[in-house]
Amino acid sequence: MTLSSRLATVTQSHSVIYKGGNGRTIKAKANGSDIFLTCLVTIYGETNGYDVDPAGASEPVSGVVVCQYTPYLVNLAKDSDSCFDDNTDLGVYILEPGDQIYLTVATAQSITKGNYFKVTTGGFIVQGTKGTSLGRVLAVITGASGYEKIVLCEWGEN
Repeated sequence: MTLSSRLATVTQSHSVIYKGGNGRTIKAKANGSDIFLTCLVTIYGETNGYDVDPAGASEPVSGVVVCQYTPYLVNLAKDSDSCFDDNTDLGVYILEPGDQIYLTVATAQSITKGNYFKVTTGGFIVQGTKGTSLGRVLAVITGASGYEKIVLCEWGEN
């Protein structure tokens, strides 16, 4: 995986959450070494209720990874180019409508500003429709072959 720009250079808030953040963050455990900051995750289908996997297109989203939980650490380098290790304790933020968060767009995907997004394989987002929407993107994303991009999004249907 290759990001066009790393999370540390994109975020204006020095975290995954830009505005909002009035929800709660729970402790979860990475089930695999493919989870990163901004990754949409699910507990769906996990044996242990505290394990999370990257959400897929047909799975419910449980939250977004915002930090390493134990020890508490917000290392912005832990984006999709540098995933967390298996069994790492993660902080998973339970999203609230209106939260503005950074999410990672899947490789070579384009989304028009203000358009809907949905989750796809690996906890990434792609353009969606009103019926599949998790929220809207707040900036234009032009897909570049072989690259993922981080974009500011608003959670919840508008």
